[in-house]
Amino acid sequence: MAMRLDDGVHLVMSGGGGFDLTDAFDCNVFAIDAGGEWVLFDAGAGRDMAAVEAVLAGDGIAPATISHVFLTHGHADHSGGAAALRELTHAIVHAGPLTAPMVAKGDEAAINLGRAKKAGIYPAAYRYRACAIDDVVEEGKPLAIRDLAVTMIATPGHSADHVSYVVERAGRRFLIAGDALFYGGKVAIQ
Repeated sequence: MAMRLDDGVHLVMSGGGGFDLTDAFDCNVFAIDAGGEWVLFDAGAGRDMAAVEAVLAGDGIAPATISHVFLTHGHADHSGGAAALRELTHAIVHAGPLTAPMVAKGDEAAINLGRAKKAGIYPAAYRYRACAIDDVVEEGKPLAIRDLAVTMIATPGHSADHVSYVVERAGRRFLIAGDALFYGGKVAIQ
């Protein structure tokens, strides 16, 4: 079952570095209710979609109600599941201008996957799947999705392509920061 963080805000994927909801290599993926449809932030690694479907079902989120997926950066734990999510949900996939070509081409060198495999971060057998990007988001330009306004801000550091999203809903703001900041205030710069 997903972890409810707030009304209409859920943690739906999380791996070994988080809450162990899904595959060990998944990042924290958030779902926000846009008023009848759901928006996901990041896509996980894409290794165990059955686990993702089980978590979504446990929280009453039907894959067909997921309309958008926003990627924070190209690292495999954040974008490797984009192709599988697109197949499952038919969602529109959004990415920043530096992330979009890496993900669309499945460029393992650009996302530093080889280096991460050598460091033992990913198993040697892991294969990254390319995913077409439907929308290259522009910094500072809000995108309206039903009850949400999603605005991208560039936050390079963890990776050159890293972006974060400010999500506004019902007078409240949420920051989806990807890997800009880790638990305990840690920052990992590439």
